[in-house]
Amino acid sequence: MSHPSSAAILNSRSDIWLTGGLSVVVLGVLAGCGLLGSSEFLLQEFLVLTVLLNGTHFMASYRLLYSSREFAATYPWASFYVPGFLVLYTLVGLGLCSVNPEWGLLIHALTATATLYLALHYTGQVWGMVSSFAFLDGIRFEPGERVVLRRYLRCMALWHVVWGMKLLWPPSTEYAEYIWWLDGALNLLALVSLLGGLLCFRRVGKRIGRSIPLRIVTPYVALHVWYGFLYLFPQSIFWVQIFHALQYLPFPLRVELNRAHGDGAEQRRGARPLEYVTVLVFTSALVFGVLPKISEGFGPGATSVWVAIAAVINIHHYFIDGCIWHISNPVVSKDLFAHTRSAAVSN
Repeated sequence: MSHPSSAAILNSRSDIWLTGGLSVVVLGVLAGCGLLGSSEFLLQEFLVLTVLLNGTHFMASYRLLYSSREFAATYPWASFYVPGFLVLYTLVGLGLCSVNPEWGLLIHALTATATLYLALHYTGQVWGMVSSFAFLDGIRFEPGERVVLRRYLRCMALWHVVWGMKLLWPPSTEYAEYIWWLDGALNLLALVSLLGGLLCFRRVGKRIGRSIPLRIVTPYVALHVWYGFLYLFPQSIFWVQIFHALQYLPFPLRVELNRAHGDGAEQRRGARPLEYVTVLVFTSALVFGVLPKISEGFGPGATSVWVAIAAVINIHHYFIDGCIWHISNPVVSKDLFAHTRSAAVSN
């Protein structure tokens, strides 16, 4: 069965490279050059990447959610209740910290939540990309196949949670032996997840009578590769986050492009691509470039405020994506795949 070239998020080649292919190559090169283990090869040296990619992927989710009152009202928990709670919690936490530093635990809890929630966000995004590309290629997973793949991804979320907990709360030497065994078990589980997932994709290919397109498998494999690098080089979390953001950006961009080429109200909701990118980069530079620099001039207390703001943005972003990116949702499916239907009609 052939599929038109328009049956892609951007195009068939960029779909592969942006959603994981490029990350595997670059991380491999950095590791081969001995750069991933360098403590100097970190975030502060690559602020431009933070602004252009990581920050813009946060801003893109806000642009999507608040693109119209109707769309925001469709997801009240994402657009109103959760951000309202997070802002209230943060204000109370910062207020109590200013009175008694011991209440700083409230802000630490906020940053810890963002760190651990990231595990579900990463694996959830991978499943969303696998599902989207399968849909574009006319492949439908059977219930058992879907369960297997999602359970393997939950295993990787567990791996990520434990990895994050060890960074947040380094274990004492008396627990070193237990941690060693736990690492071994989780790493074995990660290997089973990778091989088991690939076998599942292979079985799907046999069932449908054709090979599974590479772009469906790439995000799944890339996630496991990322975690391998995180285990060997914890400093590579910056690069993993950059490539995670790169994975995400084509999807809201496709929604924006489809809206821009729609009719009537839909067309008015969509910005021109250059305008869209400019707004995302500008707001990203303001939030993730300018504000942190300003906070440094007001002392440690102001820096803590920025840390809390960043944690709130992260948590809210993860929650937004968990709400809106379901291709079974007819509104999301319509916006994301409208260009494929237009191509089918014109053909």
